Amino acid sequence: MNTAVYIDGYIKDLRISSIPKMDQVWDLALALCGWPYIFGDWGTKECTPSHRKAVYNSHPDQNGLIDYCQVLNGKKSGCYGCKWYPNELPVRAFDCRGFTKYTLEQIYGWKLQGGGCTQQWNHAANWKAQGKIADGMPEGVILCLFYPSKKEPKKMQHTGLYYRGETIECGNGVQHSKTLDKRWTHWAIPACIEGDVPPIPDPPKPTIKRGSKGAYVVECQEELIRRGYDVGSSGADGIFGKKTE
Repeated sequence: MNTAVYIDGYIKDLRISSIPKMDQVWDLALALCGWPYIFGDWGTKECTPSHRKAVYNSHPDQNGLIDYCQVLNGKKSGCYGCKWYPNELPVRAFDCRGFTKYTLEQIYGWKLQGGGCTQQWNHAANWKAQGKIADGMPEGVILCLFYPSKKEPKKMQHTGLYYRGETIECGNGVQHSKTLDKRWTHWAIPACIEGDVPPIPDPPKPTIKRGSKGAYVVECQEELIRRGYDVGSSGADGIFGKKTE
């Protein structure tokens, strides 16, 4: 894991490099992998026992702040040996919305507005374009991903970054995945991203088989009829039965 001191220097190097800015954002996000999650943090405060305790006192539901700190849980008297204290130097911390805000701001000098995931999503000035993943999403551009709360679908519960098929998010610390998890439901292109909005490809059509019903079955049946096949007396009724098979 990289220390806060290293990251500060790395950001300076990125800013003067010839690397495209979207790649700079992604390279920075990768360099932050392993940094811890602390509710309400935006990459500006060091992860220390006293800071974790202060946040816990304000948000006692965040019990992981105590459980995962070797000082606060009583296992050790100091930070030495902690995974969040690499080379005996501190790191800083984020929550999910703080992570996306920090990475974009460091490279573009631009701030995502809104104090939470829902506010960020609903703040129109934040985005060039927004949409649902199920309806297709643009590729080759940095996206912020979101998914809503199961209990309150109008409220966004979590956010992260997406680029070229991979994701980085701060949930249980900053984590990188080479696949797009199905829990992500919404995408948005940050307003700071250069260039036009890329075309959004049609979402892949589902596989249909005997027993399937709906619009995709109708589309298939209509094409079969056009080609001279008999799909049954009901025609394109949207029910994948024996005749359609």
